[in-house]
Amino acid sequence: MITEKELLEIVAAEVKRQKVSQAELAHKLRVNPSSISGIFHRGKIRIDRLVQFSEVLNYNFFQAAANRLDIPSPEPKIYGEEVNVTDYQNQIRELETKISIMEQTYTSLIKEILDKK
Repeated sequence: MITEKELLEIVAAEVKRQKVSQAELAHKLRVNPSSISGIFHRGKIRIDRLVQFSEVLNYNFFQAAANRLDIPSPEPKIYGEEVNVTDYQNQIRELETKISIMEQTYTSLIKEILDKK
């Protein structure tokens, strides 16, 4: 489990890494600088504010938090349907094989045409 304090430590580390001052961050978020220092001082952040931090700093803090959880990720979904990654990997391998065969056939045909000239 990740606590709000730990999440804010991730945020603070990213702010520091990007060398963004609290005043700059406040300006980008269009809030008073005291709001930013208050978030870090209280150790509390609302989800909508975390979204704003993610957008302004171009860093997905939600993914960073999720990476610290010892819980498996859900299977990806496309248009509401579950995606079986293994099926797609098999399809890719089959297509790669077909492409290879087509390239060999193409090369043979070109060679045959050039030999007839």
